[in-house]
Amino acid sequence: MIKKMIQVSLFLSLLLFKNVMLGQNLSTKKSTRVSAHFEDGDRIFLNLPMKNGEDLIAFADTGGGWNMIYPWILTEQKLSDLIRTTAFDEQEMGEGNFNYVWAKELFKKEVFYPFITESQKKTMGLPSFIVPSEQLLSAYGTNSNSTEGAFLGQYFFLRHSWVFDYPNQTVTLNPEIDLTLQNADTQKIGLKKDDSGTPVNGHPSIMAEIEGEEIPFLFDTGATFHLSPEARERLQRKEQIGGSFIAMSVFEKWKEQHPDWEIIRGGDVVPVRGQSFAMDMIRVPEVKLGTISVGPVWFSSRPDTAWSKGMIQSMDKSVQGALGGSALKYVSITIDYPNELIHFSN
Repeated sequence: MIKKMIQVSLFLSLLLFKNVMLGQNLSTKKSTRVSAHFEDGDRIFLNLPMKNGEDLIAFADTGGGWNMIYPWILTEQKLSDLIRTTAFDEQEMGEGNFNYVWAKELFKKEVFYPFITESQKKTMGLPSFIVPSEQLLSAYGTNSNSTEGAFLGQYFFLRHSWVFDYPNQTVTLNPEIDLTLQNADTQKIGLKKDDSGTPVNGHPSIMAEIEGEEIPFLFDTGATFHLSPEARERLQRKEQIGGSFIAMSVFEKWKEQHPDWEIIRGGDVVPVRGQSFAMDMIRVPEVKLGTISVGPVWFSSRPDTAWSKGMIQSMDKSVQGALGGSALKYVSITIDYPNELIHFSN
């Protein structure tokens, strides 16, 4: 039951993204410094300028799915009249209605419009932000007390290049930099594609080395731990922090081979549709990204099927986990989606 419920949580990031995205050209590729806040150094929030003169604080999650704006923000800023409603009939979701807002009615800059899939074009017409219900958001641990007012998933980032500089806490869109695989700290990212070679999803697979083993991961700036009281006490951190995830089979192997590695039983309390599931955490001394060693890195366990049956639907390969802020906080990352390259530096 726990495996299925956590797998459902990961499936949330996949809904509405099973069809091929439309080819689109943005009006600008100019390098832009994006106003950003790195909460405790490991979770990224972007401040996006809106047409009404306000900034929208949005959680940046390269491993997420939907692009969403939260309903209380639209109410607070008297933008509720922008909400549109459409019907859907998706195999994963059944039949029903959902609300959305056209991005062009929210943002000054076209560069902040999310990309649109074929199925979304049929239902919403233009690049849009979903407006989920407060009840649904609450079931996954988000409410009006949250820092952010929006969520940026995979299609917000796809087909641009970005620099996420964790040590200096800056974000740059379309930086003027050329990456090359001749550099040992640059690697190819994997993206799921159709038969013509066009990406159909924006979840990048990357490789990292742990204890001499190359492990495939999802590049996931949004990976988050929801710490139990014991974990908060032991780590001296607040409830939500940047994390990384690992398949249970790998977790168990690490635990057996390295009994000295610190473990927090039930340290990550995962909210799933109104229920919570406590997952064990493990402290890995070192992770290698190219030639760069970082650590220590905390990982939280997830069922193997979350990757082999869940995330595989939106990725080019079956990964064994997700690298998020607990690992990425040590480095600056340049990720070039169009050229399918990622570079790490410290």
